[in-house]
Formats: sequence, C-alpha cells, structure tokens
Amino acid sequence: MFGFRFGPPKFSLGVDIGSSALKYVMLKKGKTGPEVVAAGIESYPEGVFVDGIMQDPNAISQMIKNIKKEQNLKFEQVFTSIASQNTILRFLPLPEMEDEELKHAIEGEAEQYVPYPLETVNLNFARLAKVEQDGTTRLLCLLAVAQKEQVESIVGIFRSVGVKQLDALDIDSLAIINSLEKFMKRKSGPDDVVAEEGDEPMGTMSGVGSSPDIGDDEVVAIVCIGARSTIINVLKGHVLRFSRNVQISGNNITEVIRSVYKFTFSEAETTKIEKSVASVQGEVDQEFLDVVHTTIEEIAGEIRRSFDYFKAQHREPLIHRVILTGGTAKIKDIDKLLSSELSVEVVLGDPSVGILRALPNEDSFIENLQQYSVAIGLALRGVEAND
Repeated sequence: MFGFRFGPPKFSLGVDIGSSALKYVMLKKGKTGPEVVAAGIESYPEGVFVDGIMQDPNAISQMIKNIKKEQNLKFEQVFTSIASQNTILRFLPLPEMEDEELKHAIEGEAEQYVPYPLETVNLNFARLAKVEQDGTTRLLCLLAVAQKEQVESIVGIFRSVGVKQLDALDIDSLAIINSLEKFMKRKSGPDDVVAEEGDEPMGTMSGVGSSPDIGDDEVVAIVCIGARSTIINVLKGHVLRFSRNVQISGNNITEVIRSVYKFTFSEAETTKIEKSVASVQGEVDQEFLDVVHTTIEEIAGEIRRSFDYFKAQHREPLIHRVILTGGTAKIKDIDKLLSSELSVEVVLGDPSVGILRALPNEDSFIENLQQYSVAIGLALRGVEAND
C-alpha cells in the first residue's frame, strides 16, 4: 500500500520528553474543532535520565516506536520540545525593522547573552509586541538559544523512528502558554460551545479552576510545577514578558516524603501520587499533607522572588492572578496554599478547553490533565497551523 496522503494533514502529535516521563497527545482535526484521540504517560526505564540529563536516547526512540505501534499513532505532523532549563530566553526591546535586518540585529545582540561560541548554538527569535519604553515605541522580541548538541540529540530520536523532519522543535515553557491560551481567553457562561451529540463537551474539567476571563491589561503568571523544575512565565496583555526556571519542584516534595517515611525514592513518588489522588477524592491524610506543605511553602518562596524581580524590572505594581499547571498541581489544596503564600488568586489551568475527547482511557486523561500541558500545547501547533 502506498504511503501517499491526499489533502491537508488530519492528525497532529505532540511528544513531551520530560525528565520523569514521556507524555504524548494526538489531536485530530474535526469539523467542530480539535479532538484528542490518543494520549498517554510512559515512565522511562532506569538510567534513561540521570539528574535530569538524558543518558539513553536510544531507549526513548524504542519507547516511541512501541507507543506508535500500540496506539496507532500518526506521524503526519510531529511536534516536540526542549526543556527550558536547557535553553536561554532573553527579551530584547529593539527598533522596528524588517525581518532580515532584525535577524542581523538579534545575532549581534546574542553575543552578550550566550556563554557559548555562537557556532555551537541554534538561535531563533520571535516578535512579541510593540511596547513603550521611556516614551519610545520599541519592538519587543524573544531570543531563544539552545545548544546544537542537545537539539541534534532530540532530532535524532525522531529521525530513528521514521520522522524525517519535525514540524517544530518548541521550548516547553512556550508550549505550556500555548496550551492555556484558550483557557485564559474563554468566558464562562451561556455562550459555552456545545459539542455534537455523542462527543464529550468542550470546557472546564472537573476539579479544574473556572476560566479566568483575563483582561487585556492584566498581568498573569503561568506556573508549571514539574518533576525537576518549576517554570514561571509572566504575561501582560497575553504577551510573554518574563520567563524563569527554578530548580525546586515535585521531586523536592518526593525527597521530603522519602526522608520522613524512610522510603526509597520510587516508593516516595508512588506514595505522593496515590495520597494526592486519595486526598482529592476525600481520603485526607493530614500528616502527609503537613509534610508536603512544608516544601510547597519553599516553592512559593521561589515564585515570590521571581514575581518581585519582574515587578521591579517592569515597574508593575502587582500580579493579578496565577494559573497553575504541571504534575504537582494535583496535590490537594496546593492552589489554596500558594494563594495564601503569594497573596494572589491561584486557579488550576485547563489545557483541554476547546478540545473534544474521544479516548478509551478518558478517566486517566482527566486525572493527569495537568501533566499533559506541554504535549497538548505542542499538538495544538499543528491544528492551529492548518486552521
């Protein structure tokens, strides 16, 4: 059978090669909007990642091959990301100019921000918005830098599974923003979209915060607490203005559980997940929550310091609200605790807004929704590109 495809691609696959697990989401383009038709989280064999650094790309290639076969994944469009902790992001206010001039200007600016020889890195940039700076209108650009060695390693993984060319190699922090864009802009109420009969409706998942209906001038932080790091993005008027990665996160909570209960790391991770789910379902272990909350307070301290730096740098008096995502977001009452520590409203983000569902494992998808933020944001690139 020939492998030709007639017409535009129908499927978009987002693969998040995280440091603790591989997550994937496949979207199908439908008449009423994108529909998630496959999703999963696969733990790595021991030794694939050590201290957050990929050690065995061949093992990841084999995982993707297995998942493709078992889940009948389509490689029509494939999107993946590089960890923001392995990249450099800088915000550059520049005079308005044409793309070619801008490219040269940014390459010239890059030398002062990149601690590696420029021939060893990949540079990319994006126009963000026009901003006022000291009475002058400037063009705010985002410079993204990644080492070629890391990029080539990720590209090589997909090449080995039959993907001749990735449709995009994104940065996880930007994919997270993309996954929550509709959540941030959506207004709850009688105008909610209703899906066709037989489909699961679009909208806010059970246990996820209400859509925030963010104003055009509001300053909003998207905080993703993952396994090895916490990503803090700050947007004003839906435009990214600040991004920082801090090295205190879900694994720090696991380490505290391991120490208190004398578990192995693996046992502590399992306990964290099981007791977090049980707490949400009403089976509260107060001793466990007290242990966990100590580390969450430390995470809140790092977030607060990032907010203070942003406010001082940009002369902004306050952060209007925080949208929380990432696997650690499933811990019971973490949003309330962070809200108390940061003195700002915190809501759980829903990356599934605007997406229909046709999954055999829908309960698992909903339960782990926060962990899918990067993969959903990646897969949406293909859907949006073809609208």
